[in-house]
Amino acid sequence: MATFSRACLSPGGTEGDGIGIVVNGTTETDIHECNTTTTTIYHEVHLWATNIGTSAHTLKLLVGGADDAAAAVAQQKNYIIQPDETLYVSPGFTLRGASTNVEIQAVLASNDNNEVIIHGYVNVIDQS
Repeated sequence: MATFSRACLSPGGTEGDGIGIVVNGTTETDIHECNTTTTTIYHEVHLWATNIGTSAHTLKLLVGGADDAAAAVAQQKNYIIQPDETLYVSPGFTLRGASTNVEIQAVLASNDNNEVIIHGYVNVIDQS
């Protein structure tokens, strides 16, 4: 029978704090990593993004790429977030344990660093 537990985002928000997102460049911001090689463990990720700036931002979520893989490997989800707006950007995207860790990363398409903050949690499902 499957077991469920709730966890903080890792490595980004291990204390439940928000994660500031950087502008697109050579570095993506790690949001959550499914850091197990056990294929019967799933991470169901729920994320909210808040724009604390004064202009709209395009947030790119990179879902399901291997740890440290190029962004092109991941499935990209784009969201336009208006000033003072909060969007539910990950309605349970699911990562499964694999031979290499898989993760969710984020970047901003333009504008200023750390004007979009991500909060969230993970439901860890063990089907072993």
